[in-house]
Amino acid sequence: MQTRSPIDAGAGRDTALLQIATAAIHLGALGPHLSRLAHDMAAESTDQARLAKAVADNMRALTEHLETATQQMRGASVEVESALTTVSRIAQHTKIIAINATIEAARAGAHGVAFGVVVEEVQRLAERTSATTAEIESRVRDLQTSIARVTAITTDTERHDEPADHGSSVARANARIQHVADAAARQLTAIGSLRDMSGNVKSVTDTLVMAVGTFRFAAHQRAERELGELMRDLGPATLDRPRVEHLLERWIERHPHFELAYVTGPGGRQIVDNIRCANGRASHESSGLHRDWSSRPWYREAVAHRDAQSTDVYRSAATGDFCFTIAAALRAADGALRGVVAADVNFRELLSR
Repeated sequence: MQTRSPIDAGAGRDTALLQIATAAIHLGALGPHLSRLAHDMAAESTDQARLAKAVADNMRALTEHLETATQQMRGASVEVESALTTVSRIAQHTKIIAINATIEAARAGAHGVAFGVVVEEVQRLAERTSATTAEIESRVRDLQTSIARVTAITTDTERHDEPADHGSSVARANARIQHVADAAARQLTAIGSLRDMSGNVKSVTDTLVMAVGTFRFAAHQRAERELGELMRDLGPATLDRPRVEHLLERWIERHPHFELAYVTGPGGRQIVDNIRCANGRASHESSGLHRDWSSRPWYREAVAHRDAQSTDVYRSAATGDFCFTIAAALRAADGALRGVVAADVNFRELLSR
């Protein structure tokens, strides 16, 4: 890591670079937002397409069932109509026979009286049969009309003597549902472009912020002074873990723009928990305890210099935000290395102060 002194091109350039850095960081926040938006939209479009497909499948199944039922009903109505024709023909023949029998009974005189009673009952039966047959024929015609309407709904045909009902056709409804499914598929393609755009925004923003982050601003100097407060609190006393962690907790709560604070021993191995700050309260994280940082640039630069050293800006793997690390060596009165104190700074929070 190459240490750079604060830029000396004048206050105007310093201000311009700060504005570029701030704008780039805000632009960088747009990338994850677009990515989340694309993810949510993709989930909604996928659900919409799945639902539309399920409805379309159900509508197709309904259409097939209706078509089968109407065909069966149409066949049954034809059979009933044929049977009624036969019954009607029998009733007509029965009437003719009854009339002839009445005439013969009248010729028989007194001997035909009993036979005439039977003939009258047969004639009344023939009349009731004719009336019942006519009623059944009327019902069959109504059934055939209903079958024709169901057929028109399922096959999207319209009778010329009836007004078109554009909302009742199963075929039309199925076509609309398919249109929804097609629209959802097109939307998924557009969402893919949005996801690509979010990746491009992130790439461009990272390049810009990293370039600006090689400069040192007044914000860096302020953060280095604040780290100096922690070094004074630690003082020359032994780096006892409970005491050091307590001091880190108090310090980071006063400076919440620092994401993380920790201390190593003289060999570069971390001797305390990671101390974070969330909602103004310090918290512990044990993942860094005993970890060896001796090969990291921030540790080596801190050991090589007497004052605090700041790294270039990078994107935090833990939070996804832009940050940089400040580190300083802790030395005894004779100059012997006691350890290194380090803190990760949220670049956006620091610039907004």
